[in-house]
Amino acid sequence: NYHTLDKAALSEIHYDTQNRAGQIDDYRWRSVGAAHTIGGLSEGRLIHVVELTGLKPGDSYYFVAGDEEHGYSPEIKFRTLPESDAPIRFVVGGEMGISRYAVKMMRIAAERDPLFAVIGGDLAYANGRLSRGMKWDRWFDNWRDTFVSPDGFMTPMILAIGNHEVHGGYGRPPEKAPFYLGYFRQGARQGRTYFSKRVGKRLVLYLLDSGHIASHGGLQTEWLESEMAEDGEISYRLAIYHVP
Repeated sequence: NYHTLDKAALSEIHYDTQNRAGQIDDYRWRSVGAAHTIGGLSEGRLIHVVELTGLKPGDSYYFVAGDEEHGYSPEIKFRTLPESDAPIRFVVGGEMGISRYAVKMMRIAAERDPLFAVIGGDLAYANGRLSRGMKWDRWFDNWRDTFVSPDGFMTPMILAIGNHEVHGGYGRPPEKAPFYLGYFRQGARQGRTYFSKRVGKRLVLYLLDSGHIASHGGLQTEWLESEMAEDGEISYRLAIYHVP
């Protein structure tokens, strides 16, 4: 996912397993996605979503985002999870915000060299208000600049919803969480605020909604029971949610 303030015609990623220093013609692969907006934002922001497929496990990838007309981002690198039974290191937290204390904690977490981070809600503390979008920009800046491995790899994020993602906090309709649902394509692809994420061969995460958009019972409970039944052979099954 990436954002532009220009009316970019394309949502485009160029990527490779080698450092290409942003030279577009040198990247071996290209993937095109689509862009959408968040209703009510007046700045003309486009949220681009591009899916990369066919990636090899345990490898490093280098990419740039953008388009030929408006230019491309600096080159960024990420790594994929190993396919073997090697240990997987990740960090879990929540209640982030954008203060200097949050930045310090992100730096400490990044020094542990996690393969990804799981955040259990209350991310930018924008409270689902369109007028507080700058909090999200600051949160993204902090992540990009701070949550970087010692070797310079970006840290992928898996995010649950919390009350500070929602205008009203609890029992609200989806439109009261415009940034969480508009910025992140996780369970939102199925129109849900709860979803599962398979991580390698031995771990599955259940990202749950503790009453903010979806109620604890009903469809969410039925979904969780079904998911856990299907995942019965997986060694580690962990639930991530905001309110105990």
